[in-house]
Amino acid sequence: MSQHVVNILCLEDSPADVILIREKLTSIGMKVNLDQVSTEEEFTAKLGSVSYDLILSEYSLPGFSGLRALYLAKKTCPDVPFVCVSGTIGEDVAVEMMQFGAADYILKDRLHKLPISVQRVLREMDDRHGRTEAEKLARESETRFHDVVMSMYDMVWETDLDWKISYSSENVQQILGYLPEEILGKSILDFIVQDEKKPAMTLISQINNSTGVIREIETWTLHKDGHRVCLLTNGLPILSETGSFTGFRGIHKDITRSKMLTLELMKAKERAEAGDRLKTAFMNNISHEVRTPLNGILGFTGLLLEPDLTEEEKRQYQMLIRLSSNRLIDTINSYMDISMIVTGNMAVKLKPTDLYPLLEEIFNKFQPYSAEKNVAMRLNLPEVNDGFTILTDGDLLQKILEHLLDNAVKFTHKGEIVFGFAVRADNLDFFVKDTGIGVSKDAQTRIFENFMQEEISDTRGYQGSGLGLSIATGLVRLLGGETRMESEKGAGSTFSFTIPYKTPTGEAPLVTGSKPIAATEMKKVVLVAEDDDSNLFLLESILGKSGISMISAFNGQEAIDCCRSHPEISLVLMDMKMPVMDGMEATRVIKSFRADLPIVAITAFAMSGDEKMILEAGCDKYLPKPVQKDKLISILKSYGII
Repeated sequence: MSQHVVNILCLEDSPADVILIREKLTSIGMKVNLDQVSTEEEFTAKLGSVSYDLILSEYSLPGFSGLRALYLAKKTCPDVPFVCVSGTIGEDVAVEMMQFGAADYILKDRLHKLPISVQRVLREMDDRHGRTEAEKLARESETRFHDVVMSMYDMVWETDLDWKISYSSENVQQILGYLPEEILGKSILDFIVQDEKKPAMTLISQINNSTGVIREIETWTLHKDGHRVCLLTNGLPILSETGSFTGFRGIHKDITRSKMLTLELMKAKERAEAGDRLKTAFMNNISHEVRTPLNGILGFTGLLLEPDLTEEEKRQYQMLIRLSSNRLIDTINSYMDISMIVTGNMAVKLKPTDLYPLLEEIFNKFQPYSAEKNVAMRLNLPEVNDGFTILTDGDLLQKILEHLLDNAVKFTHKGEIVFGFAVRADNLDFFVKDTGIGVSKDAQTRIFENFMQEEISDTRGYQGSGLGLSIATGLVRLLGGETRMESEKGAGSTFSFTIPYKTPTGEAPLVTGSKPIAATEMKKVVLVAEDDDSNLFLLESILGKSGISMISAFNGQEAIDCCRSHPEISLVLMDMKMPVMDGMEATRVIKSFRADLPIVAITAFAMSGDEKMILEAGCDKYLPKPVQKDKLISILKSYGII
């Protein structure tokens, strides 16, 4: 029984009965505060102004009945217990009172039962209030849980012991595209991507055999539309009253965006680290590959200036200077090519290309080097009657084959080198096969990386930038093909690559330059437009020894004036960078009034795209600096100057 003061409203017109009621209640130690009223007006006024714990009411009052009082009480304060205490109530009336909501009835001649009745009624009222409060709290908790779940983007779930979903919040639709009812009864494994199901099953087994706690588990899950979603899962076991597992409850958080950002950051970090390694390798490599030939050039140039040299010594020093110069040029070209490939600036210019003369030119270039090492070289080509012309970038194709052949010659000391191509459906399959030192299995993947040879300790004796295979692979990709390698340590290597087999049907024939002027009485003269004295002297030396007359111009405007005033000029060697007017602008002007005059660009600009820009300006040929005598002579012969 509650020990607080019980506020009682007593509807009774007999003061003596009120005293008896008070005595009976206080006799059991109950603390009461009893207000007596005897009319409907007083009763109604008290109900509206005071909060009571109990109402005791006589049934028969002058002009007012207990049934009427019960009606008013239930209307005003329905939760307050109403007990009828009367001396005239019959059984039928008592039943009626109970039906209308009275908590009990007590006859006045049995007033000793009143304390027991009041205690029971108050207890029941406390129980009802407790249940009501618990139900209210439960409703509030449920509402709070629902509001929290709906306010967050995460998905709340429950499963049974077999990990079949028994509950899912509505957010599953936002995260995985399903309605909650679509996934009920399904295993969580049904939604995990195929390649992660096996490790997920192992993880589930570990959770089942441990505490059942799930902490920060990442899984890739399939969305309803098929794309992958990364979920971060936390959860706890659901326990029965006896403490045994009955299932699991947890939260899925969609971390796909952050996961992808993390992966991108990791890739960026790897790229940055690779860039740092590339810079370090580049600096180490360029230090060796540039200084070494420069040392030979400067050293032997100094020796040539010494007196009393024999002719044999002079020829030997000149040959070594030439070899060092060629090595330096090749190194610089390799650095430029790899930089263009890496930055995506290497241009591809498709044009009709006859493979037979191209491959024969490459063979003639490398066969002497192979012969010096007593290694045979063969060119293996399909048999055709009228050449083999395809649509490709012949310059890039030549670079690829030259890098592969340079590699083969460098690492082959006996046996033979064979190269060529075969037709394979829509592709051409080029190959370079050697009987050289070969490459071990574990080095065959990294051998294509920049600045890489198989082993530094074994290969440092081989000169070269280590970029040849990287450049070849990059150029093959630009031509739409792929590179392959087969090798065995000590048994040689075969490098092969494919490019698309496209014929130039309907294409205009390849124009390699303007038609040379036919031999007439007119004396052939070459105009050299060059502002650098040393370069001008070099060209004068080459042309002079070939018996060619030469006129020089210091800038583009002088070159234009010379072409206007000297009709005997048969060819122009045009530097691109000169004062007053550059070579490209001068070429455009000259071509406007002498369209048939061949103009050969001689320039230090050798980046990808420069050749295209120069040819578009009107130049017929492109010769990068430093000028190599044999290439210049070849061009002069092609125009009939020599």
